[in-house]
Amino acid sequence: MGDALDLAGLGDVLDRKVKGYSMGMKQRLIPAQALMRKPDVLILDEPANGLDPGEVRALREHLGELARCGAAVLVSSHQLAEVQQLATHAVVLNHGRLIAAGPMDELLGDAGTHLLQADDTARAAAVLRALPGVATVMTRRDEIVVTAPGVPSRDLVHALVTEGIGVMSVQQESKSLEEAFLTMTEGDGERAAR
Repeated sequence: MGDALDLAGLGDVLDRKVKGYSMGMKQRLIPAQALMRKPDVLILDEPANGLDPGEVRALREHLGELARCGAAVLVSSHQLAEVQQLATHAVVLNHGRLIAAGPMDELLGDAGTHLLQADDTARAAAVLRALPGVATVMTRRDEIVVTAPGVPSRDLVHALVTEGIGVMSVQQESKSLEEAFLTMTEGDGERAAR
């Protein structure tokens, strides 16, 4: 018990009643209680709610320790930046519908913003606009910005090369989980669940 409370930063308040704990202390107490029981699965709803930045960091470390001990830690949260730092996998729901699920790095890549440079920017943009799955194509100077959730960069390059257009560079723009969520849920969740 002492190890779990020490890990949660509560070891020095064992003699106090829980009703006298701050909101942050109560939030840290929940996973500490779970750690004492050695759960296989821990489900938390908005665990960082009401915590100050130091408490959020401690909670993140505590939940990471639970995961390292073999527990599956499931977190429901609107704090997407926090989820991005904590989670290895994510599920994206929009109006109760499954939009996407998988490893965090795939979901962030799945937001689908690609930056390309081609030897004929105007022609390349026209080819890319005609591809299935491409939401938007914009040109800025000699760069083409393509939003195509779920479309790998290699498919875009293949389409251009097939049309005889030379591709000089391609990179996938990294997104935050919040940006990925907004991209994936554009159109009020009309994107089909996978």
